[in-house]
Amino acid sequence: MTTVHRRGLTTEPRLCTAIVDRLTCGGNIIETGTESYRLAQANAAVASKAAG
Repeated sequence: MTTVHRRGLTTEPRLCTAIVDRLTCGGNIIETGTESYRLAQANAAVASKAAG
């Protein structure tokens, strides 16, 4: 498991999925029909790095 100890964050996909599952269990997910701003920014940053 890859862990960023300084911030206490994890990048292990299975653990992240489990955490999100526990947080949303019994909750209501509201779909707004819009793109996530953070996801769009992260994807743009990755594309920018890949382009060089």
